[in-house]
Amino acid sequence: MEYLKEIENFFNCNINEINYISKNENSTKVFAKNFAKFLSNDSILSLDGELGSGKTVFMKGIASYFNIESDVS
Repeated sequence: MEYLKEIENFFNCNINEINYISKNENSTKVFAKNFAKFLSNDSILSLDGELGSGKTVFMKGIASYFNIESDVS
């Protein structure tokens, strides 16, 4: 679980919860792509937020990191 400490250091946060306020879709995708570097094939994410809060955009950023080109919705 050393990668959890790396994530905490990289994002300067407590791994139990990450709160990130994005200014636009592009910065959300960039954040997600950087976050994806720390995921493994058995990682589980739970995204919670209001309609239009950026959950899908976040997942598109993660999909981009893994070169997933199918639609994310």
